[in-house]
Amino acid sequence: MAENPTNQSCFIPGISVSFQRSFFYYANWFSLLTMLLSIWCFVSNAIVIIGLLRSGIRSLRPGLLMVCSLAFSDLMWGATVALLNAAVRIRNLMNRNVCEVSSQIFEMVTTYTEIPLTMCFIGTIGNLTVMSIDRYLAVRSWVRYNVLMTRRRAVVVCSLVWFSSVTIGCLKQFKILSHTVFLSAILALFFPSALVIIIFQIITLCLFRRHNNAVAQIMEDNQENSVRDQNVVAERELTKTTTYVVGVLGLFFIPMACAIVTGIIVQKQVGKLLNPFVIPLFTLNSGINPLLYYRGNKRVRQAISNLVKCQ
Repeated sequence: MAENPTNQSCFIPGISVSFQRSFFYYANWFSLLTMLLSIWCFVSNAIVIIGLLRSGIRSLRPGLLMVCSLAFSDLMWGATVALLNAAVRIRNLMNRNVCEVSSQIFEMVTTYTEIPLTMCFIGTIGNLTVMSIDRYLAVRSWVRYNVLMTRRRAVVVCSLVWFSSVTIGCLKQFKILSHTVFLSAILALFFPSALVIIIFQIITLCLFRRHNNAVAQIMEDNQENSVRDQNVVAERELTKTTTYVVGVLGLFFIPMACAIVTGIIVQKQVGKLLNPFVIPLFTLNSGINPLLYYRGNKRVRQAISNLVKCQ
């Protein structure tokens, strides 16, 4: 068994050990929910991907290709990281040895899920970055959007995201990258990407009302150009959906951010208390995304309906 570097500091200093034992024991019961969520996450995202790709890549808008790429990240999360984490915790439901459970989860991560965990993290943040820029272009330069973002370019940028995630994951898994270099690379990707997502989402929201007014005016003045009008409406739907996806993910980051800030203020590692809930929270987020796609996009609804009806 791999040695967990946190074994010597398994409990948070300054907090009752008996309380922490009970807390982490009962927190393991959330693993049953995580198991169900991981199954839903895998099935629902698979339905979205298969439904959209049934008619071929050439029939999809660039934005929907990016949705498929993000859905694949959520699918992989449900099938690997969430499922294995839940399995380890369920096996230890009757085990009150918190350090042993922590060690087994650490071993699972380093042995089985290092590559998929890295792929899911980089895939999610990378795809959301690309989608945020794409939606900005769809709103800011909607007249020239079809020229600026083609299907080929969408496939290329999504492929680059996954190539980067696989490369970094493999380098870490096979010990080519040290832990320090790996964390540095992840942080170097995360902070600029998060900044880009936030900035472009805010700008897109600011431009969205002007975009709606301009489109409504053109549709009123040009009744015959129905195909172009439908395209613009579809891009507007996808922009709203992307904003909801980013917003929901942001809500799931808030508890962890608050725990980290609180730990810094009180000088205690209170963030450890969130460890049992991190995987369930992000699994829940990955399971919500397909519902957002279905609720917010007509093409996704139609694709899923056709798949269910075998049409």
